[in-house]
Amino acid sequence: MDGAMRPRGGRRWRAALAAVALALAAGGCTGADDVAGSRTPSPTAAPPSDDGHRTGSFPAPLPHPTDDAASAASALALGTAAVTAFARPDVAPARWWAELAPLLSPAATLAYEGTDPVEVPAHRVTGPAWSGVSPSSFLATVFVPTDAGDYAVLLVREGGGAPWLVERITLVPADYVPPAPATPSPPAGS
Repeated sequence: MDGAMRPRGGRRWRAALAAVALALAAGGCTGADDVAGSRTPSPTAAPPSDDGHRTGSFPAPLPHPTDDAASAASALALGTAAVTAFARPDVAPARWWAELAPLLSPAATLAYEGTDPVEVPAHRVTGPAWSGVSPSSFLATVFVPTDAGDYAVLLVREGGGAPWLVERITLVPADYVPPAPATPSPPAGS
């Protein structure tokens, strides 16, 4: 022997230790109600809690919006109103925000909150707005001219009957050339 002390019955010792570990692990998987004579309620027997989550069904989605003259006019009006409210660096921040915030989507509200109007380069709208190309009836892009250049206003809506809301107001670079409107391609097989 090499002088190291070894417990007698090494295999039996390991087997007994494994059995005890297995019994302890399996015992942790059962509720206290499974133990005879236990009066402590099992944590797994309790009804599921709400955890602050609402249950029930979701509301029906809004109908798909349409791109019609009324929708386009509404988008142009909101784009103009948004840039008119935005392009006032000489207005007190609280008043500036109070007049701009109701026009914004929830995401834009978070993005523009805390903006200092002094940082806005435009002072006024200088002409009529025009519509840009939009890939979806849920989106509209409106261009509004100002004394600092054109602003692109991205508008969003949740569905038919939902109001347009401003998602983003961006000063268009002076050298930007907007893409030409895409012409619809003929149906396949024509």
